[in-house]
Amino acid sequence: MRAGTTRAMLGVAALIVIITLQGCSRSPAADAVSAATDWEPLVSQAVQVREAKLRDRIIGSGIIEGQSEAIIRSRVGGTITGIFFDLGDTLESGDVLITLDDTISSINLRQLEREYEN
Repeated sequence: MRAGTTRAMLGVAALIVIITLQGCSRSPAADAVSAATDWEPLVSQAVQVREAKLRDRIIGSGIIEGQSEAIIRSRVGGTITGIFFDLGDTLESGDVLITLDDTISSINLRQLEREYEN
């Protein structure tokens, strides 16, 4: 081989080695560019913001049961004239819950008292 071709081949080999080594090393600027362009698209949806009233109630169906229940019975019949409790109230023994119209009971009591006196 001729000296000129050997030099040319050595020059080409050296150039290949330099290019290969340059390709293996990364500069900070190249990392920044890579990081800035290395992204994955996100699936998103945009909605227009608008002013509106909030719902003040929600309608549904179901069964609501209390933790404990009590059965209340009256010894006399009559029309309820007053209710003195609300759902969820805590009650004590002896609390007045309702009042009944006592017109008919009072009339019956007076009749029985008159009959007893006679």
